[in-house]
Amino acid sequence: MPLISIIVPVYNVSEDYLRQCIESLVNQTLHDIEIILVDDGTPDNGGIICDQYANKDKRIRVIHQENQGVSAARNHGIEAATGEWITFVDADDWLELNACEILKNNVLQEDSDFLIFALKVNFPDREMINPFWNSDYEYLDKYAREELQIQLLYKTVSQFSPPYNMVGVAVCKLYKKDFLQTFNMKYNTNLSLSEDGVFVFQALENANKIFYINEFLYHYRKHSESATQSFRENAENDYGNGLKELERCLINSGKSGKFYTAFYFRAIFNIFTITNQFYCSSKNRNTYFEKIKGIRMLCNSEPYSSAIKKISVIQYSEKSSFFRSIGFFLLKLRVYSIFYFISLLKNKL
Repeated sequence: MPLISIIVPVYNVSEDYLRQCIESLVNQTLHDIEIILVDDGTPDNGGIICDQYANKDKRIRVIHQENQGVSAARNHGIEAATGEWITFVDADDWLELNACEILKNNVLQEDSDFLIFALKVNFPDREMINPFWNSDYEYLDKYAREELQIQLLYKTVSQFSPPYNMVGVAVCKLYKKDFLQTFNMKYNTNLSLSEDGVFVFQALENANKIFYINEFLYHYRKHSESATQSFRENAENDYGNGLKELERCLINSGKSGKFYTAFYFRAIFNIFTITNQFYCSSKNRNTYFEKIKGIRMLCNSEPYSSAIKKISVIQYSEKSSFFRSIGFFLLKLRVYSIFYFISLLKNKL
């Protein structure tokens, strides 16, 4: 039985990125690992590349399946894993070559249900460190976990706000397999967005002991910033369904106060994102009046309406950029046409 199983969903990723990812795994200084590559029906040569590596290294197992989405791919990886511990790597990212060895040294010393470790965000021209917590090594008590859950919902509301809101992503976590099985933890295959955030929120809620190590072992490849402005035809449903699941997490765990502040901040952020990815896109063929009507209907629906009402302009401005503050002020005034034009102008700039 290997100590660590590494699960990599593979779909529509650059061949160079995929090879760099797999190379970073097969060349780990810790040999006692299992690499599970889940070919999620990728239409390119990704599945062939996975098989090529599997033929060279017996630690690699390849699962070929029809395209079912990243959540199903991760779930199938969990089911197939034989390691004592499980971690996830995205196919366009990579690990430091000593990552598994460092993680091994920590899991052997510390009794925990899962570990969280830090990452580096890699742009084409620069690299940025992104810690999740304000200490080097720490057992996360109830207060710290709740702050991480708040950070997951909206980072600037949390006590510790890293450069990027990454605590809610699937990567940079090492889970004890027994823990995942005990709580039957799986990714929600009905969600197109926020499925990893829901999973991590529940893990933070269910775990008995969580250990954080401020080691930058993971490299998260950051693509063009314009990705947040790319056309998403089902943006309202995709973001809305994820938001509802996160709200269900809050209700089921009896959260209140600061949790809902962060949740409402996230809902407001969704309005900006949906406006960018759907209403401001050149691919949206609706008329101007239809777009303004759509934004109005979105803002008058829940939980967006409550978020706009319950968060004050001053409260929002203290945690947000100048542009976001102006946009939120316009939403407060219900001046949707100007909000639309400012969003459109920012996208073009």
